[in-house]
Amino acid sequence: MNDETFIENLVRDGYVVLPGCVSESKIALCQQAITSVLGEQLREIGVEPQGNIYADFLEAIKHFRQFDIQMKLTNHLKHEGLQSELLREPAVLEKLIVTLGPDLEYQTDAEMLVNVRGVQDPYLVKRLHQEYWSGCGLNTLQAWTPLALEPGMGGLEVIEGSHIWGHIPHRNREPLEIPGDVEYKQLDVQQGDMIIFHSLLVHASVPNKHELPRFAFPQYVRNFHDKDSGFEDLKSWDNLHYSPLSQIRKRLGNPHLSAFRTHGSERVAYFRQ
Repeated sequence: MNDETFIENLVRDGYVVLPGCVSESKIALCQQAITSVLGEQLREIGVEPQGNIYADFLEAIKHFRQFDIQMKLTNHLKHEGLQSELLREPAVLEKLIVTLGPDLEYQTDAEMLVNVRGVQDPYLVKRLHQEYWSGCGLNTLQAWTPLALEPGMGGLEVIEGSHIWGHIPHRNREPLEIPGDVEYKQLDVQQGDMIIFHSLLVHASVPNKHELPRFAFPQYVRNFHDKDSGFEDLKSWDNLHYSPLSQIRKRLGNPHLSAFRTHGSERVAYFRQ
């Protein structure tokens, strides 16, 4: 997808599906990391894991809270650097830079979501909502990446164009009113795809009716120069990409522009690497 089409779709619909933008090798690394953690969890209670991401997760939630398992999996992906690597895939990073600019950061306290057939807990199966409700800023995008997805598992349901409705009135994380003539669209995604959407897009999790669980990783990305329009100061962020000018500022070291700060220093060699 070229940049012009990407921007046109994002502005018109509030979201874009980037097909095949995450490499098979990156997906495989994520799945291996998840399976490894699940195996450790099961061995701790004397259960022999099967080494299968789906079977081991379904076994694990028989013994542990699903929320706790998701957090362990999330923290492991962060520790292995795989969370940010999903966003650094060339086809993804290019579109983020085109949309937000080159000075990017991502939310490090994002959380993997696993959808299991029959589980209706609204925390685990997200109902219609806007990310803005949770303190996300107006200039922030969310990237939703399926990590283990079989045909028939579903993904996200959206209301196209709802990002230009503004802030939807809601109570207890439920919209108070949605126009009766809107059309809901279930997005067709596969492993290796990524959905990028605006913080005001009305969307929901599609309940997983497949016998196997669905794994996905949603995370926020923003330009760190933008004025915060939400409660994003309460979240944790880390560098994703620096513009050339921001790289120069980092090398200058401080806003006082200390004269000759690195002149003649051996440390200047590190900056050139």
